[in-house]
Amino acid sequence: MDDKTYLDERKFLAEVERETAKTFDTSLITVTSGALGLSLFFVKDMVEETSVGYLLLVSWVAFSFGLISTMSSFLTSQTATRRQREILDHNYAGKIESVGNWAASVTHCLNWFSILSFTAGIIFLCTFIWSNLGHTQGAMKMSNEFPGKFGYVPQKQPVSRDTERGFVPPKAPASPGPAQQTEAGKPTNHSQ
Repeated sequence: MDDKTYLDERKFLAEVERETAKTFDTSLITVTSGALGLSLFFVKDMVEETSVGYLLLVSWVAFSFGLISTMSSFLTSQTATRRQREILDHNYAGKIESVGNWAASVTHCLNWFSILSFTAGIIFLCTFIWSNLGHTQGAMKMSNEFPGKFGYVPQKQPVSRDTERGFVPPKAPASPGPAQQTEAGKPTNHSQ
């Protein structure tokens, strides 16, 4: 493999990595914010009385840590890029630098922490929702209407032939009535 092919392939892979990281960060922020919104909707509009509320609190904390670590990784990524540029400049000038790029390591750790926090938040949120399904407004209404028969669906009553099936309007008359509209909009009388 010649130098030009190697450098072109390396440049392509660096661009793909940058795009993937950008997509990952954007997606993680969007999905985490959506999960927080879903949990607020579930608590506000669906649940009348919550049980195991600590699960919801833990999921909110996990989502918050995930968002904070993702946002922090933006800053450490910028620092890592600047540091890597300095290292490259020193190496190009003939000054060999043996010091690593600590900001790149921190960014890597923050990215893993954010995905683990998001996963923990989803697990705790799903557990909270599952634990509270019996306390939703629909479930409470059904249990009040049909005590002891949660999930009860009344039987469908058979329709007899004597039952009127609905209103059928009468047919329109075949000929127009005595008062007919003229072109001017005034009624005319045909008896004249």
